[in-house]
Amino acid sequence: MLKLLLLPILTLVIGVGAGLGAGYAGLNPQVNGLAMRLESLEDLQEQARKANAEVDSLIIRNSDLELELEAARAQLQDLDLLREQLDALRAPDVQLLGELITEEIVENGRSVGYTLNVNLMNFGLEDARNVEVTITWVQLTVCGCDSEPGHVEVITLESIPGRTLEELNLVYSFTLARDFVSVHAGVDWAQ
Repeated sequence: MLKLLLLPILTLVIGVGAGLGAGYAGLNPQVNGLAMRLESLEDLQEQARKANAEVDSLIIRNSDLELELEAARAQLQDLDLLREQLDALRAPDVQLLGELITEEIVENGRSVGYTLNVNLMNFGLEDARNVEVTITWVQLTVCGCDSEPGHVEVITLESIPGRTLEELNLVYSFTLARDFVSVHAGVDWAQ
């Protein structure tokens, strides 16, 4: 009887063992799939950490490049300013050099005109074309309390080469109603 009783128990144990074995065999692919997914997630996390580190590195590099770009822009502005200054040095620049010298010409006790000595310098490297010099003799008004233009002469020169001094010694035949107090000149030119 013990045999009879052991047989069903043994069958039950074997059946349960076989069932658990079959269940494990059925669950094993799912467990294996979950394990692979877990590994895959860990790989993705590692890749994400590496990508974040690379992004951080690129952000730092970008900041460095922005600083370099700003420095290069500042240097470019400095170079543009130097180029403008060099262009200004090359361009014609006609100026009066020294003082205007004028003297009255007197014949037989009367004024018949004036001499004029003017020095013009083209400081630029390029020729100044169509140079126009306006000379104004300024005289006192009748009351003597103010001044007004007494006589105006315009001198036109076709060209003054770069880095050249042009000396003008001219004679003008005109008279002023009153004595002049000063002589002014203005210079204009084209390239």
